[in-house]
Amino acid sequence: MGRILITGIAGFIGSRVAKHFLEQGEEVVGIDNLNAITDPTLKWQRLQMLGLDVEDIQDNHLVQKEQLRFYKMDLNDEEGMNQLFSDHAFNTVIHLAANTGVRNSLTQPQSYLQANVLGFEVLLRCCRAFSVNRVIFASSSSVYGMNEHTPFQEDDDASHPLSVYAASKKADELLAHTYAHLYGLSTIGLRFFTVYGPWTRSDMAAYLFMDAC
Repeated sequence: MGRILITGIAGFIGSRVAKHFLEQGEEVVGIDNLNAITDPTLKWQRLQMLGLDVEDIQDNHLVQKEQLRFYKMDLNDEEGMNQLFSDHAFNTVIHLAANTGVRNSLTQPQSYLQANVLGFEVLLRCCRAFSVNRVIFASSSSVYGMNEHTPFQEDDDASHPLSVYAASKKADELLAHTYAHLYGLSTIGLRFFTVYGPWTRSDMAAYLFMDAC
């Protein structure tokens, strides 16, 4: 696959995707801003699971373990992002970084739009400028919003989101479509539902259901 960039590598999905590709012998570069929107302790533990020495982590500073390179970096750091793409010839970008959760988005709308929409647009610009072959990005089942048709299908109406988080993910889909149409950038969006497993957050539905039993 060539060199892979994974954004949100300290997240539940990002860390597992990174682990998979590293086990396949691929070169992986990961970035994460390690914010406190979700449990930061879990994020540090996931990075340790990938073999990184977390004591060495500083802003925009390279931490390396064999085929894995990690930078603590925010997507909205345009200068840093351009330097990252200049330093590494990425073939594939897997975008999993986001402020997640419906409830928090209602009380912190600006931070969600900054991270999820504006940050994604910075990433798309870098992918275009540095001729990335493919962008795979995380959307969300929340984009289906007021759609009452179940089970949901890919071509169901997703034009009425019911939260700022859902609206930010729908905006990402529209941005990806626009860059694909205007510039020929290959983009694939994945509408995740409730993803669970080892190293996930304890406030996810699967854990709440188990605790209630």
